[in-house]
Amino acid sequence: FEAVAGDCRVRVNERDVGGHFDSYLPFDLDVTDALQAGENTVQVGVRDHKLWDRHEPGYPHMSAPYPTGSNTDGLNGIWQDVSLVRVPALRVRDVFVKPKVSADRLELELTIVNSGSSDRRVVPSVGISAWINDAQGDPMAHEEPAWHLGPELLTASGSAVDVPSQGEVMARMSLPVGDELALWTPDAPNLSAAVVSLAVDGQAVDRRYVRFGWREFT
Repeated sequence: FEAVAGDCRVRVNERDVGGHFDSYLPFDLDVTDALQAGENTVQVGVRDHKLWDRHEPGYPHMSAPYPTGSNTDGLNGIWQDVSLVRVPALRVRDVFVKPKVSADRLELELTIVNSGSSDRRVVPSVGISAWINDAQGDPMAHEEPAWHLGPELLTASGSAVDVPSQGEVMARMSLPVGDELALWTPDAPNLSAAVVSLAVDGQAVDRRYVRFGWREFT
């Protein structure tokens, strides 16, 4: 779910698989155990943030929405894309990009998950490219982003990582940037993309893409 405004609960085949309480942040749920062969039913229920408004002591005429700062613009319900994604048992669940411009280094923290029945050893690698906007005119007028990745500007391979069965590990990668990446500024919002791959015995088993800006605030 890219975004659901309100207290969201999700059921698959009458089984509660989880939920989320927010307005703007994406979230995902593992529905593997709730699936069945053939037809499946997905139900999504959303309750308004205002059901959880609370009155602060000493201020009976003022209420604060929960979570703090939510629902200030009247959003309710599913308002961004929803996808059903099949993923491999051994995969990159998250990539946290840390652009350290002052140190001329790009750092990545990879969360690697193994939901398989045996321990696995993987080797992560990453390729960095420019993210190129193909939208003509006003980008906000396009329902879907139009873009492509330029040639790889930076590449790196990490050390082998042992991921236990039904577990997860954090792997870190770091590479120098030099003058390869264009800085992001409000006047020139250049973007870059990292494509992280996992390999087992030299064979790729998963890839994950994330977009970022080469900028730093201090």
